[in-house]
Amino acid sequence: MRPYNSYIIRNNRLADQQDTLPPNPMVDSKNYDKIFEVFIDSFSGATGGFFASLMLYPLENFRTKLQALTKENQKQESIFKEDLPDDGSQTHRKTHQSEYFKELRYLKQIIEKDGITSLYKGLSSALIGTVFSYGIYFWWYRFFKNFFKLVLKRTELSDLDITIITTIAGVVNSFLTSPIWFINARMATSKDKKGLIQTILEIYKTEGISAFYKGVLPSMILVLNPIINFVVYENLKKILLKNEFSLNLIQLLLISSVAKTIATIFTYPILTVRVKLQTNKEEQRVSTLRFVLDLLKESGLEGLYLGVYAKLFQTVLYNGFLMVAYERLRLLIKYMLFQYLKRRKLITEQ
Repeated sequence: MRPYNSYIIRNNRLADQQDTLPPNPMVDSKNYDKIFEVFIDSFSGATGGFFASLMLYPLENFRTKLQALTKENQKQESIFKEDLPDDGSQTHRKTHQSEYFKELRYLKQIIEKDGITSLYKGLSSALIGTVFSYGIYFWWYRFFKNFFKLVLKRTELSDLDITIITTIAGVVNSFLTSPIWFINARMATSKDKKGLIQTILEIYKTEGISAFYKGVLPSMILVLNPIINFVVYENLKKILLKNEFSLNLIQLLLISSVAKTIATIFTYPILTVRVKLQTNKEEQRVSTLRFVLDLLKESGLEGLYLGVYAKLFQTVLYNGFLMVAYERLRLLIKYMLFQYLKRRKLITEQ
């Protein structure tokens, strides 16, 4: 591992933070880094996302179940009923702590009633969606970062540049993968034990092909999440890399967790709207704006944050694992590629 560690120390800033350093002449002479960079980033992101999703999917499934609950559903669940005294003389006080434990009790109820396997419903579609989502997203994210540097002739991109890049990558990704996440939401909240193909066929027969794009508008708006996430992440990364050769695992976990927490708190209501749109099976179709207004009237702003504790816990772990896997895997692949090209005498080490 010594050669690999040495490679990281010498090239970490170039690989991780190319915006802050002049190009390495050895790398530029053959451009191996630029030629394969989009492929490396795409593969690293998809692989990291796959394993993160595989490990943490039950939490994601539970969050989806919470967000899909309607007011009527909540009345049927004992844990969501107002815990008032018999004489009704006292007003029930809602606190963040009581809401948190309410979510835990609901999780316990699901496991006792449907078994722990119910939290794995929709895993196949989630893994497919994750691989496609992160593969597509990191492909376009890296492609446009390199494109902007080339066109603007800069070595460092501004927050505005990153925002534009993230928006383009996010919109393309959302449009292409929205049907997959629609199917996943249906599978996760369904009481039937139907497989992926059965679910797709049932939706197509009963609701038509346009149903697969239910919630696409909130999905487009949800690009705000990666925008906030990556702007915060890149800036924290720049700050830490000013005084260090490389970021250790703790630092990567810390900055990715902080960035994702901020992004999630701001965009969680949009995610709730998307899930409710995707799990709504009513034939009467209304505009997204009307749906949101009706939802606010029924549940209030608090209803849009139902399940936020489960989401924060899941997303901090998920994003931390994803970004660590992504950053380390892309370095490992670059190192292996460099060694291969060096053995073939297509490139020489300085």
